[in-house]
Amino acid sequence: MDKLISNNEMGYLEYFGLQRNPFPVAPDDDNFFISNHIEQILAEIIHGIIARKGFMVLSGDTGLGKTSISRRILRLLEEKGIETSLIFHTSCRNIELLREINRDFGLETGSLRFGDLLNALSEFLTEKNKNNQNCAIIVDDAQNLDSKSLELIRMISNYEADQKKLVQILLIGQPELIEKLDQPELRQLKSRIIIWQKVTPLLLVELESYLFFKLNLSGNNGQLHVSRPAVKTIFRLTRGNLRQINILLDRCLYAAYLADSKTLTQKIVKDAHRDIHPLREYRRSASKPMLVSACLILSLILVFYFGSAYLPSAIERFSSVPSVAENQKFQDTKNKQSPLIQSILEISPIQKLPYPNLQRPPELLTPIDPALPPSKVSIFLKAYQLASYENPFLQAIHTNNFQEISGQIYDQTGYRLIRLNTLPASIEGQYDVLIRNAAQTNEKEYILFWHPDPKITNFYYGYQGDEIRSLQQALKELSLYQYELDGIVGKEVLRGLVSFQKQWDLPITGYPDEKTLFLLCHVKGSENDSRKDQKISG
Repeated sequence: MDKLISNNEMGYLEYFGLQRNPFPVAPDDDNFFISNHIEQILAEIIHGIIARKGFMVLSGDTGLGKTSISRRILRLLEEKGIETSLIFHTSCRNIELLREINRDFGLETGSLRFGDLLNALSEFLTEKNKNNQNCAIIVDDAQNLDSKSLELIRMISNYEADQKKLVQILLIGQPELIEKLDQPELRQLKSRIIIWQKVTPLLLVELESYLFFKLNLSGNNGQLHVSRPAVKTIFRLTRGNLRQINILLDRCLYAAYLADSKTLTQKIVKDAHRDIHPLREYRRSASKPMLVSACLILSLILVFYFGSAYLPSAIERFSSVPSVAENQKFQDTKNKQSPLIQSILEISPIQKLPYPNLQRPPELLTPIDPALPPSKVSIFLKAYQLASYENPFLQAIHTNNFQEISGQIYDQTGYRLIRLNTLPASIEGQYDVLIRNAAQTNEKEYILFWHPDPKITNFYYGYQGDEIRSLQQALKELSLYQYELDGIVGKEVLRGLVSFQKQWDLPITGYPDEKTLFLLCHVKGSENDSRKDQKISG
């Protein structure tokens, strides 16, 4: 009860040793988690702006981090000396929108006439181009723009000089933006869009990294642990939506605080979700008795209707024995049914319809690498005694979606699927490797299977175990850890992992994911040093 009436509203954070809320509802630009997918989006859009591609679109559902991505893009562009104008007041229309663009570029004109504002922007962009400077306009919540405002943006995108676009434009919006761009009157604008990117929810493995990343940045000292079943429940309830994850996790922390638990369990997650969505839980629980009552009432109606129709005749049939004359009369009239009965008897027996041949839409499939015939994949899988997984593995290659098959193989055999963009020299010859062209690029991708050693299933600040001691040893051999091998996850271990991930161009999470752990356990010190030199010289 004391906790419920505590004057310290942030007491639950202190209870876990957290310096601040790791899961704020508002966008957290300074501590934004960059997944592999988001990293790819950033790289694609930054490249498009630097290369002066012109028009770009980034779409995604609400709560997936589009606003944080736009702020990160803005920061990266400013670091590269690119002039930017960020528009988030998309309720502005036509001339008001133009004034907002000019104002964010730092342009002030005495006139409010449309032509004067447009000329001022044109002169600004031309002058910047003469000084070899690039400019970009980023419009957030672009789905709110009307057709005239979008047409204005198209006009601005036409500014060119020396066969170069004077300004690059990025529209960021919800899926409604894509629907709006499909309108016939906007076909000219749509034809100018060079880069299309879509933000997607986190995957389960990304959710684990996200939780670890956010807790560590908030000063987690090992007092808080999230169980594996809880992680799966969080993923199921939020579907990987960042905003929903933050809302749920913030409530989970408070629920765990009230329960005096230092572990977020599956029960705590479910209780927290029920607190956030009481009406949904009420409807779900209320629907069961209502459904039972409805079925009971319907049954009674059917019994009453059919019983009233057939019960008297049945009573009459069993209460009297027909005479010979009546039997003869029945035989004479048995072939003279009423039209309704006759039509029922003429209905042909129900035939089983064949199942439809369902296929994936062609646009969801990636071309099969001609260098990867099924026989090559078969030989590769047989080397690991995984021949029974050939069909789903070929499908994963075809769709470039390995999540389901990799999880299935790991759960049943203990093999981890490892996909690398580069194959270190120290690994060559140790494993059977399948080489293919990575999706949407001409770069090679190296695929192999590995039994994780050490096998790390728990990893959070303050956790202690023999597998962490092995991890420390691997970091120490690469001169990335200089402390006692105590088997405890501490700041030094996290720093070592981050340094290693930077050297090998891996996502910076400070977490020993399968790719990080595999490379860490296989690269040699000299190879790591050369990699470090390349990063420094670059």
